[in-house]
Amino acid sequence: YIANSRAVRKRIAKYYKHDSKVIYPPVEIDKFSIAEYVEDYFLIGGRLAPYKRVDIVIEAFKKLGKRLKVFGHGADLSRLRKIAGDSKNIEFLGRVDDKTIAELYRKCQAFINPQEEDFGITVIEAMASGRPVIAYRKGGAVETVIEGVTGIFFDKQTSEAIAEVVSSFNSSKFNPQEIRQYAEKFSTERFKTEIGEFIKEEYKKFKNPL
Repeated sequence: YIANSRAVRKRIAKYYKHDSKVIYPPVEIDKFSIAEYVEDYFLIGGRLAPYKRVDIVIEAFKKLGKRLKVFGHGADLSRLRKIAGDSKNIEFLGRVDDKTIAELYRKCQAFINPQEEDFGITVIEAMASGRPVIAYRKGGAVETVIEGVTGIFFDKQTSEAIAEVVSSFNSSKFNPQEIRQYAEKFSTERFKTEIGEFIKEEYKKFKNPL
């Protein structure tokens, strides 16, 4: 068994009664880069499904009045638009191409991850762009975000908790180069090496059973 995070490894042990090897998914780090300057918006996006909890982020930003850009499409989009209402500070970008996404990451104050994910590719993409992540302290984010170095956490999945952390957030406290360097640990090359070593080791056990 291979798990894409320690969170999934625990799940495999619980339901399948079997140990597993954690190999983090590959992220195309080279598609992202650090910007010379950042703008005054926060960013969230991906597949817009209810479990992603974009709704509580929108609710928080309606109260704060700070700029929020939302990229992506999905079943929850119409509901999210209704929640946002006529808020001028919240912008829905819809489906965007890879180049646009990379540019959005590069210039945001921070990327927001309010959901519990098995791993969370978008978190690493944001960090590969040198940007800090504001994340819910559950799931894969606990393994990929280093508090105070690559981002910060909030502990309750509520709009109030998000509003509190965003209102006091200061992106200048984070070092983009340090964040980018950390994200490189999740590169495609690293994945190829780890998966290759795993296969070789397991095949050796298969060929030479005890």
